[in-house]
Amino acid sequence: MTSPVKTVQFQRKQTYKELRSYLGGDFNPNSVTAALAAAYVDERLLKSPDSPSTRRRKLSALGAFWEWMALRCYTPKGMNPWKGFRLGNNESERNKPKKRPYTMPELVALFSGNPTYPALREVMVLGLYTGARIDEICSLAQGHIRFEGGIAYMQIVKSKTNAGARTLAIAHPIPLAVLKKRHRRKGPATAQLFHELKGGGYDKKLSWHVGQAFRYHRNGRGLTGATDFHSLRRTFITRLENLGIDQVRIARYVGHSLPTLAFQVYSGGATEATQAATGRAVGYPHEVEKAAASFINQ
Repeated sequence: MTSPVKTVQFQRKQTYKELRSYLGGDFNPNSVTAALAAAYVDERLLKSPDSPSTRRRKLSALGAFWEWMALRCYTPKGMNPWKGFRLGNNESERNKPKKRPYTMPELVALFSGNPTYPALREVMVLGLYTGARIDEICSLAQGHIRFEGGIAYMQIVKSKTNAGARTLAIAHPIPLAVLKKRHRRKGPATAQLFHELKGGGYDKKLSWHVGQAFRYHRNGRGLTGATDFHSLRRTFITRLENLGIDQVRIARYVGHSLPTLAFQVYSGGATEATQAATGRAVGYPHEVEKAAASFINQ
């Protein structure tokens, strides 16, 4: 797991890089006047797609950097052009809709087109039919997959929560075909299931570039920012609810904390038979199934 210190260091470097780009390259910090700082805030920070908290964090990072330079006599003490700004929550952010599941017509649109990024199609299909998070899918290793009785058992080891560590039973033919194609009986169990993926971002997650490619594909299909890759997980959970699967089985399958203290404390966990029963129930309307099958077989 990436340390908080490394995360902050990466974020600050990105902030400095953005300012450098705005100013056209290397610059003397003493040339950044209060007027220039105000122009940057108005023209770049406030007009960026960043959330209000991210904008405030970037402004704070610039202020802290100028204070550090003043302590080391690179800039005059008491002359910090990044102080005094107030960046509140603007109206557009307050009115911004929350992320939501996909509608069935949106799924048909999403599972169309011709994305070329390696493994993106397969990761999307597994997201649709398992509800797994993007990093859980991209982090799969060969040893995390086994087949028994016509079912693929997919072990989720790397997850953002303790409840997320689980074994999924996959019975639907479309994701099952993806796993059969990718699985190698010979070779190291630690080898990546999606060997083409390379780490990216400050924490070198295998899902980083996939997430970027997914957003590009989603936008190209005419879908809005109200949905993202995680919306496949939202859609999956909603679908299981509509199919009559009870909340405990859904929570066990998708890796959520259980809804009651009794289950959290006394339950020994879901058996593979229970997970298999949930896996067999997974399915979508005909038009979505047709789109997903065509998408993965192109």
